[in-house]
Amino acid sequence: MTVSTDAVWWLLAGLFAGFAAGFWFARRRRRGGRAHGAATPTTAAPAEPPAPPSYVDVPTRPPPMRTIDVAAARAAGFNLRHAEDLTVIEGLGRHAEELLRSHDITSFAQLARRQVADLHAILEDGGPHFQYTQPAAWPREALLASENRWAELKALHAARVEEAARRAAAGDESAPPG
Repeated sequence: MTVSTDAVWWLLAGLFAGFAAGFWFARRRRRGGRAHGAATPTTAAPAEPPAPPSYVDVPTRPPPMRTIDVAAARAAGFNLRHAEDLTVIEGLGRHAEELLRSHDITSFAQLARRQVADLHAILEDGGPHFQYTQPAAWPREALLASENRWAELKALHAARVEEAARRAAAGDESAPPG
């Protein structure tokens, strides 16, 4: 055999070995990580029953996050790429969304809880690309989105467009949007 023929055979053998290993791991994962024929693990009974909850205690964890109604958002005219698509916020583009996600702001609810000063600090950390970005309305819009109030958010966007058109017609360019 020649060198190129040997290389082809080794490549085919490697592909077969990779496929076989992938098949074996996938099959093992479906079975819950147990080897074939292994006994199922048993759990021991708890030593004592848990104490009943006290009705005076304040819950230690926050309430569950609301799910975003993507169908309602699309019906209102928003084109969400996924449920927590922050780019539906006016003035928040994909680069700003990536910057917010790098600062652990991944949902509308998290953005709604942020102060505008915090958002300005995050944008300053992002560099000069974000120096003209105005996040003043982001928390309010994020609150509307997190509560699935898509019609109100659309009306807010329309009011801002009308306001900008009115300012442009009047020749007033000094006031920032938002």
